Amino acid sequence: MKKIKSMYVWGIVVILLLTSACGGAAQSGSPASPPAEQKPVDQQVKKERTQSLIKQVPILMIVDQTKQEGFEGNMFYFTVEQVPEGYALAEMKWISDNHQIVSTFEEASKNGATGGDGFYLSGNGQYSGFIYDDKMKGEQGQVVFVFRNDDKEELTWKQNITLK
Repeated sequence: MKKIKSMYVWGIVVILLLTSACGGAAQSGSPASPPAEQKPVDQQVKKERTQSLIKQVPILMIVDQTKQEGFEGNMFYFTVEQVPEGYALAEMKWISDNHQIVSTFEEASKNGATGGDGFYLSGNGQYSGFIYDDKMKGEQGQVVFVFRNDDKEELTWKQNITLK
């Protein structure tokens, strides 16, 4: 009886030593993924969470083609009502089968001072629109507004319209 009990005890001791040695090797050696590799992964997860939150905040724009008193010519006005935090208007585009007009924020600001055709921003951004030639009347296309953050990430807002 004592022999059987001692065999069981020794068997259990051997099993415990083998299982604890396997667990100890992983703990005493270098970790499977070093902390340096985990930091970028953690940063990527935070970035993805931030991006998904940003995408939940919609861009709200108003495009108005109502004729305005005191202005002769063809144009539409646009207003940025809401944009996710950290993003700013960077580019404005008119894209149709016949024309592709792209203006940066800076170009539109300069155009606001001179009053030429194309996208304009004037009065510290109080007035914004797109002035176009008579030949473009009736043209169907898409107005696109591109917003960028400091990391150069872009969000866009698009609307199909027919120029009146």
